[in-house]
Amino acid sequence: MPVVFLQLLVFVLLARHYYGPIGNVLLAGIMIFACLKTAIGLVTSCAETFVDIFPNRISYKSYAIGFTVISFGLSNFGLTAILAYSLPALLFLYPITITFIIMVLLGDLFKHDKTVYQSTIIFTIIGAFMDIFSNPSYTFMHTSFTDALINLYTKLPLYFVGFAWVIFTCIGLIIGLIIKGGRR
Repeated sequence: MPVVFLQLLVFVLLARHYYGPIGNVLLAGIMIFACLKTAIGLVTSCAETFVDIFPNRISYKSYAIGFTVISFGLSNFGLTAILAYSLPALLFLYPITITFIIMVLLGDLFKHDKTVYQSTIIFTIIGAFMDIFSNPSYTFMHTSFTDALINLYTKLPLYFVGFAWVIFTCIGLIIGLIIKGGRR
């Protein structure tokens, strides 16, 4: 049974227990408004971003309507299909984003050296690709070489909690710091 279903079931049971029959209506209302608020925020921020990136081309209103229509169309595929298609992108982008944010926050320690950033992100990208390829749901690009790499990757510490890419990130950071230190 998927974890999300169990979480929702717990919410439903708690709402019914504490608020009686009106609890389910209250929970539904909270869910609707929470999702609606998030959807409106995403549509408006995307529309503003595209107006900033492409000024004097398409109006904010047109972007907002377009993103709303596209989102509505995509939502009809269902959550399972959306997650199945977005998972490779998320597996790739999350490690890079997390690494970049941490690097920016800790950048004063290495004087925001470009080489340290580049080395760390390049190795994080390698780890992110390995996350995608090691996912059993994706059977593309499997050769004896990639299967051997995936086999090694799945043996890394932190693999079973989804953080094996951190090892690649640390290797990239160390290499970047060594290169930076050698240029003094």
